[in-house]
Amino acid sequence: MVKSQVSEGSSRGGGIGRVTGGSLQLESLERHYGSIAAVAGVDLRVNSGEFVSLLGPSGSGKTTTLAIIAGLEKADAGRVVLDDVDITSWRPHKRNIGVVFQSYALFPHMTVAENLAYPLHCRKLDRKEIEGRVKWALGLVRLEGYEKRYPRELSGGQQQRVAVARAVIYGPRLLLMDEPLSALDRRLRDELQGEIRELHKNLGMTVVYVTHDQGEALSLSDRVVVMRDGLVEQVGTPQEIYDRPDTEFVARFVGNSNFLRGTLAGPADASGVARVHLPGGSVVLGVSRVPTNSGRDVQVLVRPEYLHVGEPNAASVGSSLQVRITDTVYQGSFVLCVGEFETGESCRLHLGREEAASLIRDGRGQVWWRPEDGVILPVQPNA
Repeated sequence: MVKSQVSEGSSRGGGIGRVTGGSLQLESLERHYGSIAAVAGVDLRVNSGEFVSLLGPSGSGKTTTLAIIAGLEKADAGRVVLDDVDITSWRPHKRNIGVVFQSYALFPHMTVAENLAYPLHCRKLDRKEIEGRVKWALGLVRLEGYEKRYPRELSGGQQQRVAVARAVIYGPRLLLMDEPLSALDRRLRDELQGEIRELHKNLGMTVVYVTHDQGEALSLSDRVVVMRDGLVEQVGTPQEIYDRPDTEFVARFVGNSNFLRGTLAGPADASGVARVHLPGGSVVLGVSRVPTNSGRDVQVLVRPEYLHVGEPNAASVGSSLQVRITDTVYQGSFVLCVGEFETGESCRLHLGREEAASLIRDGRGQVWWRPEDGVILPVQPNA
């Protein structure tokens, strides 16, 4: 069995203390349902103590990948390696992996304390150790005094806290979380996101987290794995995924995007910036993510919040275009302005109130962005 490694002397009141997170390696992982490839060859390494999110739309393979890691689904091909040990064929209870499900999966006939104690009884810990760990786990998720309540007497957020506590109470080196916050309202989700971040920081476990919520993935993760059709589309830090997407799919799935079609004018400079000719004669700049062949069809991605209104500073501006605004929507922290570029392509801007007001008055204006805020991507087939 892959055993948890708990730092000696760090346990207080029966708690597990800090855990040395395990490393995880997925090698050419596949899972088929008839002719459908739910997982079509996933390769991924998760480092010890890392928080990695699998992000993608429904049907992208993220939950199936998690289930294979947990041993709840059988891989048709490939390997799951935990701490350099091949566990692909091991039964779930032998893997010593903590799992938190979207549906909480608490035993309804057991109290909170009994639910928490269950995995410890399975591991044959003595009564005193179990009592200490249950007390510690309740404190970890801020549910002291709830020992004797049943799941039906708890709110959804409280039930999920119990599920998290039960998954970590025995000190697994790897914690899997399958959309644990999707059933909760936005305020509670934001609150529990902060608690999950703190839990990961304090315990040191390696976490693999499945979500379809881009904001959740970006705020929680050390790295994000964007999945599509059973394959890994891109792996990177949240900033890399957002600011430097490799493909149009990643750019559209993570955040809002503006796209301008054009042709590449030549090779990138030493900083990776290249020029793109747009229909009508305008030239814009961006960081190139494509081979720099002149004349190649490309598109320039600019996030709505990276567009600025007014006359650009010639020393820093990379690109500027005329826009026509057709609608505005107040979003609280910004004003969403919707319209089109001079090229005819749709345009979305996230502006402060004063910037938006100056643009709304006339309905037309000039926008600009820095060279490093544009990204040049290949044209997606059939786009």
